[in-house]
Amino acid sequence: MTTIEERLEALEQRVSELAATISTIAPHVRQLHLDIVGFRKGAQKRSDHIDRTLDELRGEITALPLAVAELLRQRDMPLNE
Repeated sequence: MTTIEERLEALEQRVSELAATISTIAPHVRQLHLDIVGFRKGAQKRSDHIDRTLDELRGEITALPLAVAELLRQRDMPLNE
């Protein structure tokens, strides 16, 4: 049978081992967090760029029927020379 002192000593040993493990893992977790934040910012910039490009394309697509109609109208008009 173990005494309270032995159990306390065993718990202290386990806590010490866990603390050592945490101090080993913490820098890796911190760097991983920074990497994820950096990746997220980069992804947001790329997403913003894609959104702007799509907006420009939508504007051009919207203007396309009018431009085609104008070209057809010009093609069909006789030149006044």
